[in-house]
Amino acid sequence: MKRKKKLFLILVMFLLITSSVKIVESKNGNVMVTAFAASASVSQPETKAQLQEIASVTLKNYFENKNHSEFLPVALVIENSCKNHDLSFETVLAIAIFESGYGESDIAKQKQNFFGIGAYDEASFESASDFSALSLERAIDEQICILEKDYFDRYQTLNEISKVYCRNSEFWLEEIKIIQDDIIKYKKEEVLK
Repeated sequence: MKRKKKLFLILVMFLLITSSVKIVESKNGNVMVTAFAASASVSQPETKAQLQEIASVTLKNYFENKNHSEFLPVALVIENSCKNHDLSFETVLAIAIFESGYGESDIAKQKQNFFGIGAYDEASFESASDFSALSLERAIDEQICILEKDYFDRYQTLNEISKVYCRNSEFWLEEIKIIQDDIIKYKKEEVLK
């Protein structure tokens, strides 16, 4: 029975990464996971805590592997905010990682600005928006609201976004794609372990 449950959890994680997934919480605290793949449909009750734990462990392992475990709390808040705004977590996380250097930039540390909001090349620190008076959750949510309104709602592709988000960098788009693909690849590899 344990092996069957483990296989099911692996399948759920794989489907979370590769498919359209609907998660509905029932009154008794169980979660019904329904995945819609090309020709498959899987449905099995699991607790919400179990699914969140699997995702958290995968993220924890990712950041430990990158020697940036201190960025995990930021990533978890980004993940939650992306869910609330229906945005691609991997894309938004890739932007935060690149723009803040895993939270190590002065703008991230002193202004709690993980996306380079308002930062212009000539005077990036001085011009960057300051979110330091807010809680981490509120700061990140406000920044993601800005990303959603100013970029994700206006433009169809990451390529289009890159032309206005970081006009002066010919490498921005490629770096974001590399980081995003790395996150997706790592999640898939973790599921298959």
